[in-house]
Parts: sequence; structure tokens; C-alpha cells
Amino acid sequence: MIMKRKDQKRISWFENAAIISICNFLATSIAFITSIILARYLGPEGRGAYGVIMATIIMLPTMLNFGLNAAAPHYISTGKMRLERLCRSLFVICIVTSILPICILYACYAGLPLQLLPAKTTLLVFVAVSILLFSGMFQTFMHQLLIGFEDFSLFSYIRLSSNIFYVLYLAAKTIASGEMTLEYVVIGLVIKDFLLQTAFILRLRRYWPSNPESGFLSWPEMRKLYSYSFRAYFANLVQSFNYKLDIYIVNYFHGLAATGIYCVAVSIAQILNVIPGAVASVAFPRTGSQGNSEEHLKSLTVGCRTITLLTVICSLALIAAFPYVLVPLLGDKFQPSYYPFLGLLVGITVFAPTRILTAFLAGRGKPELNLIGSVAGVIVTILMDLILIPKFGGVGAAIATSLSYSITAVIAILFFKRNTGLTLNEIMVIKKSDVSYLIDRIKLVFASKIRTKQ
Repeated sequence: MIMKRKDQKRISWFENAAIISICNFLATSIAFITSIILARYLGPEGRGAYGVIMATIIMLPTMLNFGLNAAAPHYISTGKMRLERLCRSLFVICIVTSILPICILYACYAGLPLQLLPAKTTLLVFVAVSILLFSGMFQTFMHQLLIGFEDFSLFSYIRLSSNIFYVLYLAAKTIASGEMTLEYVVIGLVIKDFLLQTAFILRLRRYWPSNPESGFLSWPEMRKLYSYSFRAYFANLVQSFNYKLDIYIVNYFHGLAATGIYCVAVSIAQILNVIPGAVASVAFPRTGSQGNSEEHLKSLTVGCRTITLLTVICSLALIAAFPYVLVPLLGDKFQPSYYPFLGLLVGITVFAPTRILTAFLAGRGKPELNLIGSVAGVIVTILMDLILIPKFGGVGAAIATSLSYSITAVIAILFFKRNTGLTLNEIMVIKKSDVSYLIDRIKLVFASKIRTKQ
């Protein structure tokens, strides 16, 4: 017997993307407020220490989950494995693999010169980061299971709620004492993670069969799972290095203060990823379940063209707002963030819409194609980082990242063209008909909601 979605209401691709985009926008707005609080109260050096810790929390689980987090939603959306056996197997694998990042972290704390933690890390921060690494592995798998079930709306609401909790947690400290410590910040992350995982577990119970079969995945099923996961793993691993390696290199050559200034520039530039990330998270499982549907492909390309235009407009707005709005909010110490921010915008603007294309390719069962673009990007990142960062610091890191993103985007577009037969204009350039198409989708969503209420 194969796995079935239990009582799952099928929501349109457009509606899912709209729900996640709105929630991601709100979550990003709250995260921006969080970034302002951290910048003002931790200062450049404290913000740099926080940036190094967050890079480690994200990168180590990505290195050691072996791509199973990508395989889970693929096999759920295609309905080829039983939920209970898949979850039990992933749970056991997760416990075993979560020990590995903690061991690596302990080696760094004990003196291994990898600089995965800030210099002079306290024992409390080390323990908190270890807990975050352990829980982060579970959170990644549970997150992807909900994505596989296309339970986008509640997943987005849960993440939004956790961000609201965290910003209130930080605000309470600043109001009470007018200061902030790194220890307080990471303890808040532990509490936020615990609440987030509890909500994920409670939601996943909805999909658990009333009479589940015992046992785990068979060896043939495990081989099939790993066959897909390893193809996705190397692409995700390389992309993770592409995203986070520059933070460690800036810290190595220029210290925590320069790292903090660069991390603030990155966090602001990543606002442009809100809508592309939302659409990509819907595109991945929906591509797996709908295959070569003409309507699905049309929705993807309309989304890609629209996001290209929106990203350019938002980039120009951020450039104008940074010196007059953002710098006063962040504090004068972060005024140098403007220059790496400008360097990052080019690459992020080019790369943002291609996130949808890479999600489409992975959903079609071809994650190895994304690996080629990721490898090319990380080679450029490493070479340019080592050439530019020692001399130019965060600005050099930003230029290297933009070059890397641009190369990865070009390769993704070429593979998408080859697999769909579409031209570059059909993929990237907005059309008049896209406006009417989007308006029709909006009308359908509202009409559906009205009928449901009636």
C-alpha cells in the first residue's frame, strides 16, 4: 500500500503561493525588527558573533542530513511510500545524524581551529547552540513533511507565530533592562525552537493513520529514498556553502565587528527572497504531484516573470531607503553596511526568480541538475572570496556572492529551458497577459472562499 494524504483539501497553486507570500512577508518584517534590535543592542561585534552562530546552526545540519529532508516531501507528494514507515525511519536516522554536528561543535569548542563558533564562546552559549543543532535536525525533517503534504498555510502561520514570539522576547529584555547579551539571545532561540517543533508535531498527528502499520521502510525503499536524497544532498550542501562560507572568511580576516556589519547587509538584502522562496516551496511538491501539467507550467512561468519585475522594483526601493530610513534604525555604526548591501543586490535580484526554476527541476525528480549550477557557483564563491575578502572585507564578499548567484542563475535558466522548451523571454520577461492571468487567479480564490462560507 502506498501513502495517502489524509483529509487533505487540495488548494490551488496560486492560493498556496499567495498565502505563503503574505505570511513570509509578515515574518520577514518581524525578522527585520528583530535584526534592528540585535544590531542596536549587540553592536557590530555582538551581531557578528550572532551571525557566525546562525551560520553554524544552518550549515552543519545541512551538511549532515544527507538530503533526506528533500527526499521526504518528494515521496509524500508522489504518494510512493507509507507515511508511518517513512516517519519512523526518518526519526531513527535523525537521532543518529544529529549527534554528528554536536561532536563537530564540541571539537571546535575544545580547540579545533574551524572557527564555527565566535572566539571566547561561553559554556552557556555552547550548550544552547548544541541544543539548537540537535533540534534543528528534527525541525528540518518535520518542516519538509508538512511541505510534502502541501500544508502550506498552517506551516506559514506556525513560523510567523514563532517569529512574533521571538521579537517579543527580545523586546521584553530591552524594555526591562535596556541591554542585550548573546547568552540571552541564544536562549531565546532554544525556546523558540521548542515551541516551533511542538506545533509541527501536533500538526503532523493529523496525517497519522488511525491504524498505522508497524515497521520501517524496507531496504529497497531505503535505497530508493537515498538514491533521490543524495542527488539533492550535494546540490543543497554546495548551495549552503555558497550562502554561509563568506561569513566565516570575513570573520577570519577582519574579525567579528566587520562580520556583524556584513551580516546586517545580508539580512536586509535577503528581504528580496520572500516571495520567490514562497513560490518555490509550493512549486517543489506540486510539481511532483502534477508532473507535466500545462496549467502548472503556465502558473510557474507567470510567477517567475512577475517575481522578476517585483524584485527589480523592490531592489530600487531598498537602495533609496537604506541611507535615509534603515541606517537611522540600525544605528550609525552600521552605516558601512550600505556598500556590501549594494554589492549583494545584483546577484540576489538575478537569482531570486530562478529559485522557482530549481524547485521545478527538483520536483521533476532531477535535483542533480541543480547540483551543476551550485557547484559552479561555489567554485566562484571560494575563489572570489579568497581574492577579494582579505583586501575589501564585506564589500569583497558581496561582490563574490553576486558573481556566484549570477552564474548559478544562468545555469538554472539553461536547464529549465532545455526541460520545458521555453525561450528566455517566456521565462523572465513580464507580459500584459500575466496581469489579467493574475487577476483571474485572485478572482477564483475569492470566489472559492465565498462558496466555502456559503
